[in-house]
Amino acid sequence: MNRTFRDCYHLAKMLCFALAGTLFCLMFVSAEDRDLPANCGLQGHVTAHFGAQLVTARAARVYVLYGSEYVPNEFRHGLGGDFTHHLTLYTAGGVFNHRYRELLDHDKTLNLKDKIPPSDERALEISERSMKYLDQAVAETVAWAAKHPKDAWTLSVIEPDEQGSWAARVRPGSYDVVVRGVISRLDAAWHYTYDIEPEKPVVLESQPHFFHPLTMPTSGEQQVKSNQF
Repeated sequence: MNRTFRDCYHLAKMLCFALAGTLFCLMFVSAEDRDLPANCGLQGHVTAHFGAQLVTARAARVYVLYGSEYVPNEFRHGLGGDFTHHLTLYTAGGVFNHRYRELLDHDKTLNLKDKIPPSDERALEISERSMKYLDQAVAETVAWAAKHPKDAWTLSVIEPDEQGSWAARVRPGSYDVVVRGVISRLDAAWHYTYDIEPEKPVVLESQPHFFHPLTMPTSGEQQVKSNQF
């Protein structure tokens, strides 16, 4: 294991990334209703702890992808409704999930049986390949939304502010949230899938699901940021 990889690997072990999301009071609205209440939404912060120091991620971007609906049950007297979990190619979440799973399923290297735990080199390989497919699936979903304006509301692309804060107005339903950002010398990715119920707060805190050391640009070349689509 070379020194650069070892330094980045240990740096990743020290990384404690906080993505805090709070869901405010949500009222069920149909897919055709674009006028959501201003106080309803998902909020978070893209920051990382290095020891006692709080660091804001650079070049961060958040993708909120609506996948399937939440159907309230008017006959259950406050006991809630049901999530259909019926993904189609008519929502950003459905398009993203279909393409991401397809890419993962066709990668023979990722599907090899691993030792538990895998070696550092193998863990890095899995992370790099997973991030590549995550980026590809997100990029194709963004392109899909641009070609389908009537369904484009199912995708929100958010750039956090200088403090790493971000917010998105959302309706109850099933979502994928993909966060991409740079922490120190690491290119990192977070991927969450969860159900949003009306009036049920959700708080997320996690370190990156995937990461790999940033590639240093060679002379005369420009570094391409994989998180910009």
